Amino acid sequence: LSFTAIIEKPYVMTTYGKVQSTDDFRKLAIKDFSEAGRLFRSKEFYEILKYENERTFYLYDNMRKWSLSEQAMEEFLVGIKQKECIFLTMGRNQRTFRNLKEATREIIHFTKNTWGFMPIKIETVGDFIRVSRPEISTEDFVGNAHEIEYVVRAEKLHGGRNYGALKFVTPYETLTYEVEVLQNQEYDE
Repeated sequence: LSFTAIIEKPYVMTTYGKVQSTDDFRKLAIKDFSEAGRLFRSKEFYEILKYENERTFYLYDNMRKWSLSEQAMEEFLVGIKQKECIFLTMGRNQRTFRNLKEATREIIHFTKNTWGFMPIKIETVGDFIRVSRPEISTEDFVGNAHEIEYVVRAEKLHGGRNYGALKFVTPYETLTYEVEVLQNQEYDE
């Protein structure tokens, strides 16, 4: 009589089923990023890494000492080559206004190239530009698209050329959207 032992890899059970590898973890993150985040923050995550390469284990172990945020999980997945970095694209990168008499709203259209989490800090250059929120994240996107609204405040403009900008700062890039307002000027076409 001989017995053949079947050794099953360790796994962690989630609401979506077993997670036994970083590939399973990536699939979970695509389905439900917050569920993957809970797993990522738990000590049980080490069970999944037992049979992965040493580099993956040490990357996670080191990250655990610093942060277990959504951004850390994103960077972990990018670091182990289970996903690509998120990059943003703006529909246009500048806007010119002429002779504004009142506050004017404008929208900037963004798309992202892939799924995942990324914080986006919004900096304004020029006190005539206002945004409602100084920070957003890719969680604010609907699908791969998002719109940022800004207001040009006419009462803050001076005669002549007013230069300003909105800067969208992510962990991977800074995108600049330039705003110019020509106020009370004669124009040569």
